[in-house]
Amino acid sequence: MSDNTTALSVALVSGQPGKALRLAAVIGLFIVGVVLGTWLHQASQRRPAAVVLAVVATWLLLAYSWAPLAIASLALGMGMLNASVHQLGGVNVGLTYVTGALVKAGTGLADWLSGRPGPRDWYWQALGWSCFLLGATVGAWGLLHLGIVMLAAVSGRALLLAVVAYRVPAA
Repeated sequence: MSDNTTALSVALVSGQPGKALRLAAVIGLFIVGVVLGTWLHQASQRRPAAVVLAVVATWLLLAYSWAPLAIASLALGMGMLNASVHQLGGVNVGLTYVTGALVKAGTGLADWLSGRPGPRDWYWQALGWSCFLLGATVGAWGLLHLGIVMLAAVSGRALLLAVVAYRVPAA
């Protein structure tokens, strides 16, 4: 959403109201996804990650099967995921704060390398960024080589993750 917000600013300043409206709609749909994801996560007392992933898989499949709703479906799904994933290995994380994750990983690594005491959870930030990079790379490769079919593959993987998440005992 950082890039969408920046692009929205440029569109507003450069007199491109149509583009600005489309970008504002994407950001608005992302926020709606955050609200829906939060409500779903709170309402699903047992296995909330499984429920959210199943709904996100549905949004991805809709994006694949009905092109006019692709951008809306993807924005809603991204918002839902961001609202429902709050921790990685017991460390609070924000999925959309890639820069923050890199800064936390780097400062933690600096402390560790210099022998300074400090939080030792920086590696979770590095792992989160690495997963983001891997996912983006696989997604870009899939889009380049498979085209729109990649959305169907991602939908299936999200559904598989929902099943796996359901089988993991609640903490």
